Amino acid sequence: MANRRYIPLAIMAILTVLTAGFAALAVSMAPTAGDRTVQDSTAATLSAQSFTLDLTISVSAGPGTGVLSQVRRVTYTSPDHMIVRAIAPTKSLLGTLNAAATQSALDNYAALTAGATPWVLDGTNYKRTESLVVFYARQHRTSAAGQVAETAVIRNGYLIYVKLRVIVPNQTTAGGQQAPGGVAGETYHVVTIDGAATPAVPGVPAS
Repeated sequence: MANRRYIPLAIMAILTVLTAGFAALAVSMAPTAGDRTVQDSTAATLSAQSFTLDLTISVSAGPGTGVLSQVRRVTYTSPDHMIVRAIAPTKSLLGTLNAAATQSALDNYAALTAGATPWVLDGTNYKRTESLVVFYARQHRTSAAGQVAETAVIRNGYLIYVKLRVIVPNQTTAGGQQAPGGVAGETYHVVTIDGAATPAVPGVPAS
């Protein structure tokens, strides 16, 4: 348990994917069938009158460092009301977003499944792998080497689950120093849409 404390603050800053500065990016290439399905289902979810979403963030700086994780619950009511609570490891009210911040958050979620990298059907889910540079550019963030493996789960025409696995190798800073790499994970699990529970996602505990 003590090892959980030794993840450097710098790598946490690099690896934390969720930021307030996300922005949607228009896709310049003709979308594939998979792209249309994923993006249409994303739009359907974000157009709901209400939804509840659990955001789980985990960060590890490599073997022996442990994993830090937290879960936030986002409750949205159209058109511009959003409440964010921490539900693990502790419970607290993090805040209520104003109309502008709510719209920015919705744009953030839309940006997760946007981009020019094609989504490919794999069994009953959609998957793709992007370079971290491409992923960050879509979100107006500082570039970093690495990869992002993404999985999208669609049920009944709604996007209900997105899983990101961000792999960052050791980085060389502007001063020539080595910054340790690591792995970050984020999942966005929509647990209710318009008051109705979403279908279970295999391997994901019910909220």
